[in-house]
Amino acid sequence: MDLPVHHGRDGGLFERMARLAESAENAGFDSLWVNDRTGDPHASEPDDGYGFEAYSLLGALATRTHKVRLGALPRDMDRRAPSILAKIVTGIDVISHGRSVATIGSALGPGAPGEPDGPGEPDGPDGPGGSDGPGRMHAHVARLTEGLRVCRAVLDEQGIDFSGTVYDVHGALNRPRPLQAGGVPLALFVHDSYPLRPELLASGARYVDAVLIQGDASVVAPAAETVRAAVRLHDGPSDSVGSVDSVDSVDSVKVIQVLGPAVLHPPAARSGTDVDTGQLASALAPDADGCILSVGIDASPEWIRQVGHRLEVEIQGVSAGASRTGC
Repeated sequence: MDLPVHHGRDGGLFERMARLAESAENAGFDSLWVNDRTGDPHASEPDDGYGFEAYSLLGALATRTHKVRLGALPRDMDRRAPSILAKIVTGIDVISHGRSVATIGSALGPGAPGEPDGPGEPDGPDGPGGSDGPGRMHAHVARLTEGLRVCRAVLDEQGIDFSGTVYDVHGALNRPRPLQAGGVPLALFVHDSYPLRPELLASGARYVDAVLIQGDASVVAPAAETVRAAVRLHDGPSDSVGSVDSVDSVDSVKVIQVLGPAVLHPPAARSGTDVDTGQLASALAPDADGCILSVGIDASPEWIRQVGHRLEVEIQGVSAGASRTGC
C-alpha cells in the first residue's frame, strides 16, 4: 500500500501516518510505500505540497511496524546519487530488521543528460542521432543502467571500483551491512508513457529484482511482456558490475502494478467507511505479480482495514487462481 504523505493543515502528522501504517500491516498488506517527492509544481496552494522526506519517514515507520516491507516511489533517478541511496536504504534495513527495498525512478530530473525538452518523444530511429547514436534515449538508458549497477554494487559488495560514463565510485564502503538474507531487493519504478519506452524497460530489467509500473491493465500488460522478454534474452538479472548471472527462472524479476488513489476512493472524512471496489477489477492487471494501491489523504485506519479484506477477494477473482503477491 502506498501511503499518503500530504501534510494538510492538521497537526499530529506522524502519529496519523503511523496509525495508517499499523492498520495496513494488521490488515495483511505486504508492503508500505511513500511517494519520494519534494513538492508538487502544479500545486494551487502551499498546503498542496508534500510532507516528510521519504526515507526519514520510512525509518520512523520501521520502528512502528514489524512485518511489512518498506519502500519509496521516486519519479526520477537523480533525486539521490545511487551510492548514497544504497547507504540510506541499508540503514533502514538495519533499523527494520531486514525489511527495506531500494527503488530508483526511471525518469531523469530536469536538465539531466537524456531528458526530453518537452512532452514530445525522445530521439528515435528517424530523429537526430538515431536510436543507436547520441540521442536522448541512448543517454537516458546509459545513465539509468549505470545508476542501477552502482546501487546494486554498493548494496551487495564492499570496496566498489566502478568507472562509467556518468558515475565513478572507488572504494565505497557500506557499513553496517544489510540484514536481509540474499540482500536488499532493488526495484525500478516507471510512472508514465516516456519511461515506459521498451528500450528503457529492457535495459533496466537486467539489474533489478522488480519493476514497478504505474497504470491500469492496458498499460501494465505490454510493459510486463517487455520486461519478461528482456529477462529471457539476458537469462536473468545481471550482477552489480560484471557479467550476466544465470537464474533458475525468468520469473525472478517481478512485475508489480502501481494503482493510483482514483481507482479506489476512500469516503469523505466522517461520512462512512464503506469500500467501493467497482473500478478495481477492471484496473487490475492479471499479467502482474502483485500490486501497490495508493490511498488518498482521506483514508482512515478503519477504511484501510476494510480494503485489506475486500481487496484480496478482488485480486483472487482477477488473477483466476494465479499466484500473486499482496499489495
